[in-house]
Amino acid sequence: MNSEINARLDQSFEDENIVDDAMEREFGSVQTRNIFRALASAATRIESATGKSWADDWDTSNAVETGWRRIIRAYMPAIPEEVRAVWKMENPGVAPKMPLPTNKQPEGLGLFELAPETGEETESQEEMAEYENNKTKYEKRKEAYDEAHKPVDDRIDKMVSLGKEVAGAEIDNNSQD
Repeated sequence: MNSEINARLDQSFEDENIVDDAMEREFGSVQTRNIFRALASAATRIESATGKSWADDWDTSNAVETGWRRIIRAYMPAIPEEVRAVWKMENPGVAPKMPLPTNKQPEGLGLFELAPETGEETESQEEMAEYENNKTKYEKRKEAYDEAHKPVDDRIDKMVSLGKEVAGAEIDNNSQD
């Protein structure tokens, strides 16, 4: 009797290993299998709540997509510190606006009056110098911001492109079935 129980236990563990091996071949790592189970469970629970299939009903599919996105985010690793640091950088803001000249236009000429030839700066020249200074500061901030963001943006773009490419191939492969 005892040997029969042990044999059945051994068989059930062997069957479980066979199932685990098949699941691993089909779905990859334990983490991937767990996320697929969570995605399937969420879809089933949402379908049960709406009484409709996510594949046939837009509202249900919208709820399922929202649930899936939340589940996927929960399984994702933390954002790398080097990416987080770049995202925390202060945006350089908008470029300064060039001041409008304050000198009056002579009638009929359509040209701005020239500054007096006394060597003194007019108000608009002072504003123009301040504008040039602010513009230079802005351009330096923007250059530093863009330089820091480029590798992160390129990294993200590369992975987004890979994801889109693979998803497209999977959609094409599965639509032929």
